[in-house]
Amino acid sequence: MVLVMGFKPYMDNMADYTGCSIHNLFIYVMAAEVKKCTCKHEGQDKLYGAGNRLMNEYSKGYRCTVCGKTIDTGGKK
Repeated sequence: MVLVMGFKPYMDNMADYTGCSIHNLFIYVMAAEVKKCTCKHEGQDKLYGAGNRLMNEYSKGYRCTVCGKTIDTGGKK
């Protein structure tokens, strides 16, 4: 699981960004897993092992963070 933090005004509309306060802080938790992929990425090979890639969960399965290839699990995780 990956924890993403940011400031809401900055994320919603950069043109209106005038500063942030702690009241505008949001936290978004996004599911991610390491799975096999055929794409090449030296950095992720070092982190996760050869051929293993960090993949973000989406409605139909997982999407590779390097090449965008999807693994369709039919919505089952």
